[in-house]
Amino acid sequence: MYRGPHATRVLPPLALRALPWLFAAATVALQITWAFLESPARETFTTLVVITFALASVLHAIVWRGVAWALGFCVIVLGVAAGAEILGVNTGVPFGRYQYSDLLTPTVLSMPVIIPFAWLMMAYPAFIIARALTNSWWSVALIGALALTSWDLFLDPQMIGAGSWTWQAPGLPVAGLNEVPWTNLVGWFA
Repeated sequence: MYRGPHATRVLPPLALRALPWLFAAATVALQITWAFLESPARETFTTLVVITFALASVLHAIVWRGVAWALGFCVIVLGVAAGAEILGVNTGVPFGRYQYSDLLTPTVLSMPVIIPFAWLMMAYPAFIIARALTNSWWSVALIGALALTSWDLFLDPQMIGAGSWTWQAPGLPVAGLNEVPWTNLVGWFA
């Protein structure tokens, strides 16, 4: 159960509480549909899934934590994500040498614009899970990092298979995932 600063907050109206769940349900429907599609419809649905899931996360944050908190969270996550991805795709730090294909457009400095929103869609659920399990800042950070790293471990094989990105030289691969280097997991955890 959430025990943070808004734990004693009065429940928002039911219609407002339902909004994030409607976007979550739409995300699930889009993901199921994605599995049956071919290119180029898959790329369009990839973007729709990310945006819909990000909206579900942001709307939940707005409903349960307030507009100011949600806005601050979005600015921090989108800023860190864009910085890490631009640094990563252009230098190989912290994830290893990788590149995005032309399937995810538009791009800024070799980074698809949609990528920070993918971070946003998962950063909030990772935070909520971590806060539900503990309330100390260091254990929230540790559990959140594990949740995000796990998500990336699940996502990478799918997106590599779809042709969205590749590692130039995986080096020491993650067991069972020859296309994904250990540096990627270390980068995500950090």
